[in-house]
Amino acid sequence: MSKPIFLLFILISVPSLLLAQKSEGGKPYSFKMSVLKSTEIPSVSLKALDMETLTSNNAAQTEPVPYGIFTDTLLDVKSAGKKDIITGHGTIWRLEISSPNARSLQVYFSKYVIPEGASLFIYNNRNQNIKGAFTKKNMQPGSVLMLADFEGNNVTIEYFEPQQTEFEGKLVIGSIGQAFGDVLQSESGTSGFININCPIGKNVQLDKHSVAKMSFRSGQYQVTCSGGLINNTRNDGMPYFITANHCMTTQDEASTLVTYYNYEIAGCNGTQLNSPSLSGASLLYTYQPSDFTLVRLNEIPTAEYQPYYAGWDARDNPTDSVTAIHVPYGNTKKISLDYDSIISNDISVTWDDDSRSPRLSHWVIGFDEGSTSQGSSGSPLFNKKHQIIGQLHGGDDIQAYYGKFSYSYSHKATGFLAVSHYLDPDSSGILAINGYYPSENIPDAFFTSEFEQVCHNTPIQLDDHSVFEPYDRQWKITPATFNFVESTSESSEHPIIEFLQDTVYNVTLNLSRNDSVLSEESLDITSGDSINVTVKASQSGNICDCDFNSIQLSAEGADAYTWTVENNSLDKVEFTNSNGKSTVLKRKPEFKASSDYIVEFRVTGQQASCLNSQVLSYKLIKPDNDDIENAALLIYGKSESFDNICASVQSNEPIPPHTDCVSQKSWCDEYGNGENIVENSVWFKFIAGTTGRVTISSSGFDNELALYAADSAAAILNGNYTLIGASDDRSDSDYRPMLTSATVVPGKTYWVQVDGSGGGLEDLFTVTLTSVLPTASEQVSSEVTIVYPQPASDMVYIQNSRWTEHEARVVVYNTSGACIQDEHKSVNTNGITLNTSAWQPGIYIAAITVGGEQFITRIAKK
Repeated sequence: MSKPIFLLFILISVPSLLLAQKSEGGKPYSFKMSVLKSTEIPSVSLKALDMETLTSNNAAQTEPVPYGIFTDTLLDVKSAGKKDIITGHGTIWRLEISSPNARSLQVYFSKYVIPEGASLFIYNNRNQNIKGAFTKKNMQPGSVLMLADFEGNNVTIEYFEPQQTEFEGKLVIGSIGQAFGDVLQSESGTSGFININCPIGKNVQLDKHSVAKMSFRSGQYQVTCSGGLINNTRNDGMPYFITANHCMTTQDEASTLVTYYNYEIAGCNGTQLNSPSLSGASLLYTYQPSDFTLVRLNEIPTAEYQPYYAGWDARDNPTDSVTAIHVPYGNTKKISLDYDSIISNDISVTWDDDSRSPRLSHWVIGFDEGSTSQGSSGSPLFNKKHQIIGQLHGGDDIQAYYGKFSYSYSHKATGFLAVSHYLDPDSSGILAINGYYPSENIPDAFFTSEFEQVCHNTPIQLDDHSVFEPYDRQWKITPATFNFVESTSESSEHPIIEFLQDTVYNVTLNLSRNDSVLSEESLDITSGDSINVTVKASQSGNICDCDFNSIQLSAEGADAYTWTVENNSLDKVEFTNSNGKSTVLKRKPEFKASSDYIVEFRVTGQQASCLNSQVLSYKLIKPDNDDIENAALLIYGKSESFDNICASVQSNEPIPPHTDCVSQKSWCDEYGNGENIVENSVWFKFIAGTTGRVTISSSGFDNELALYAADSAAAILNGNYTLIGASDDRSDSDYRPMLTSATVVPGKTYWVQVDGSGGGLEDLFTVTLTSVLPTASEQVSSEVTIVYPQPASDMVYIQNSRWTEHEARVVVYNTSGACIQDEHKSVNTNGITLNTSAWQPGIYIAAITVGGEQFITRIAKK
């Protein structure tokens, strides 16, 4: 998935799969002859992969996601392989290829021309994992053929050619893909994604059959993206397929495309389904502004592929309730849902490859459930009518950008026919159509249950969401201690079941035609004296206080629910409805936080005589110094670590000038329009020392700071302030801010504003406040103030040789900036004596005024 220039993704490992390219089955010819099975054959060993370098170099790679690298070979199978003549039948050639540490291998034939009756198989050196037969039917335009990834680090190529063929076959292995990513391993690193066959996917069981994982060659790399089959106005099953422009842009890439279908997990957390694949495509249209590519597959997916050609809407209509189906990181299909209205991008977007997308060319979406990531690029976005309205371009954890299908449909790309030429071949002018699937498609079983843990003797309903009718339905349940109730039966679409025993029941839905079971799905349901209540929320994890107004909550697992706020949160939040399945937890209008806080609530579910209660909590993040009035007191020297994570912008908060990145009076104009310069700001304050000058710098990440003089925090918000300086970058190559030798009035309080640069970045940072020593010409005394003992226990003594007055005003602040002591003290031969016995351990700042001159010093209390 591509991203705007300030976004970053981390590549993780990808999963296991079972692959079956379009082939005719059977076994290699040599397997029929024991004498040939034991014969040694030539072997070509490829150079071992430098796994560490390849993985490291491609960890931050944007789309398409690389998982392997191709080695060019130009191996003629007939010349390099072992030749065995089978008298009266034909000839066999066999060749083994190995790579010492590859995760999987992918064979690309730069010449694949074979006659009728010839067959090609591939298998490993243990004569297992057989793929084939590939025949004349697999010949592609350009006489090339890319096979699907083959598990393991060795593969045997076996080619049989019968006697007296119409022509002699030609097989040349142009290159071998060696995977350094685990594209054929388990579903590791998929936290945060939702499998397509979880209950949440019940309404898109047709749509999912249009979406496929892609792999192809791009440069020297094996890469992966997502895409989908798309319908045309003739409803004729022409295999048009869409993806992203930043995934695929050339015919060379399209010719190596392999698409994987039914690339899914059975149920919500089951095993990997068999995933048949197709090879090759023709590039028809590609367009960078909306990131759209249209190809036509070289092979038509047949009934066992269960193809669905998704409908589309080429009208530029915002909608709500959209669904994304995608294949992140090359894993199995996932689903993401957004229930809110989507919007158009109102400004142009610059991507990490420096390409730009015009305004109004993309949909901008914040998913409520699920997410997308690398490998998801090119995947379709469906409206609530199950029509494609865009394909994924990129984004981050907050927003996803989909190139509008309407924009691609209405704009003609140079050198290509319009999209309508293919999707509306009869020029009907239709701008929206529904999907299509062949009537012979094998049915796909899918059902949901109201509950997976039910209180005994409580009727529950099952719902069949299977696709590809016609089919005969039959529910099978074991053990047999159950009843169908309310006039439902084993063939009902929505049967109601009453379980009579405290045990685990297995419920299976069988779909059949002509008494032959073609598809089934099973689910275990527990009947007993307990239930399990779960809660889904519109937000999860830690939440920024500035983004928190309300959280939508929905409970599952019971028939009735009660929601209550826990005692420690009664002053902070309340429910809009406390007795429904769904509710909204909202902030009380009068509550205003000054720092991080926790809110807790309880949901209690009831079903018959069974009860279950869950306590949930959210941490709301708000920096202590988010607001100006809570500015943190800076101590001279390097500060402790701060952050601006979840920081907000106060009403009337000042905005520094934004005309120059490296001046001492300005911040960068990050967006080129003078807007949104202050986005995640936090505040500090300090008391100016006797030198009259300070230098302020920050480090930790790319941030920016500004220095203000004002009589109070409130004065700043009222606009009664003076900007002393503002710094974004120290130089064109050093992005840390530094204000150098700013003039300040000794004893006066000043405020420092710190924000993330680069579009409002959020991270950890430190601030260093330094008094600038005066030059000799400035004739300011540099006598040292002595404080002892340090750290103080009950008393502390402060001395300075310049103090000749007999009275001083002493004001002491804690590190939060609160005044803890303000009194007049006598100056004697020992200087000033302070009683510190009541102070809490920590660091304090003392501002001492003697003879009209102020001295600032630090006191440590143990």
